[in-house]
Amino acid sequence: MLDALRQEQPNKPILISEFGSWCVRGLKTDYFPGEIYQAELLKAYWEALAQQDQVIGGLVWCFVDTDVHRRFEWVYEYRCSYGVYDSNRNPKHAAQVLKGLWT
Repeated sequence: MLDALRQEQPNKPILISEFGSWCVRGLKTDYFPGEIYQAELLKAYWEALAQQDQVIGGLVWCFVDTDVHRRFEWVYEYRCSYGVYDSNRNPKHAAQVLKGLWT
C-alpha cells in the first residue's frame, strides 16, 4: 500500500492513521491478546514506519480504552481495549513503551 502511495504521489508526505491492536486489560502476557503483546506490536509498527522515507508520522489507535461498545451484545467485552491507557486513565504497558520511543 505504501509503495502504491509513493508511486502515485512521490513528493507528498504520508501520515499513517489509526494503527494499533486491542488487548485484554490486565492480561500481562507477551502473546495475543496480552498488554505486553500490544505494546511490542505498537513498537514494531512505529519502528517500521520510522524507516519509511515519505512517512512523517503516525497516530496510535487509541489514547484510552472505552466502555462505549459494551452496549452492543455482539461486541466481545474486551474489544474496546485498544487504548494506551485504561478507561480510568491508568497507563498500560504500551504507554511506557511509546514514551520510551518518543522521549
